[in-house]
This record gives sequence, C-alpha cells and structure tokens, in this order.
Amino acid sequence: KMGRGANVFRLTKNVVDRGVYAVTRNPMSLGYYSLSLAIALVSGSTLATLAVFFTLIPAHLSYLKFYEEVELDRRFGESYKEYSRRVPFLFPKFAKP
Repeated sequence: KMGRGANVFRLTKNVVDRGVYAVTRNPMSLGYYSLSLAIALVSGSTLATLAVFFTLIPAHLSYLKFYEEVELDRRFGESYKEYSRRVPFLFPKFAKP
C-alpha cells in the first residue's frame, strides 16, 4: 500500500522508507539469510552451512547489488539515491541512545 504496488506484477511507484525499510533496504533478504543459516545449523550439516555462507548468500547479494539496486536507481532516480545514502544496504543501523 505504501509503495502503491499491489502484487508481483505491478511495480511500486514510490520509494518506501517507513517501517522496517527505515533501518535496512533489504529486510526480506536479511530474514532469508537468517532462516537459511538457521536451518543449516539446526540440521547439523557442515556442507549445508558452508553452502549457505559461500554460495547462497554471496549469489543473492550479487543479484541485489548488481541488478536490483541498478534497476531501482534507474526507476526512482534521485529519491532512491538519497534513500540509499541514508539507509544501510543489509544490516540495520539503529539510532544511538
């Protein structure tokens, strides 16, 4: 609703910088990495853990950095550039007390 995109077939028209998107630009990816790593660790598989660390996460980060960020920059222009300067790429930065 905030970005005016209703489903996967309709692209958002606005940069959403409220809620969780105010502290990280990729909250779903951070959750995906955390869940993947948790499953690998709980399974007790060294191979699965190494695969998550050295294959899954780097491949997806590459996609985000070299495709998605470029597309968002082209689509939203200066508003996305300002947002990306203000909000960290992946790991949240919380206000200091």
